[in-house]
Amino acid sequence: MTIAYVTEHNQLAKDTVRGPLLVGEGAGTEQVVNYTAGATQSSPFGADTHIIRFHTDAACHIAFGTNPTAAAATSRRLAANQTEFFHVTPGEKISIITA
Repeated sequence: MTIAYVTEHNQLAKDTVRGPLLVGEGAGTEQVVNYTAGATQSSPFGADTHIIRFHTDAACHIAFGTNPTAAAATSRRLAANQTEFFHVTPGEKISIITA
């Protein structure tokens, strides 16, 4: 099974000296997306979501948009067990497909 974990945040946390940290602020909404059966979309991001933390347990390709479809030939690739932060627009979705 191939699972991705998408945690929504409204901003990155900040320290008092150097600015933004790669840590989402607040608990955030968590989405678990099973993309075993081909390109799969998340639910739309919330109205206050501007940053997501994305973690995948298997190599995959991703795409963002209002109705995205990730494709192995053209979409950004992530390695298994990779965690990344992405700036997103509220209402967008992420599409994920196995690599």
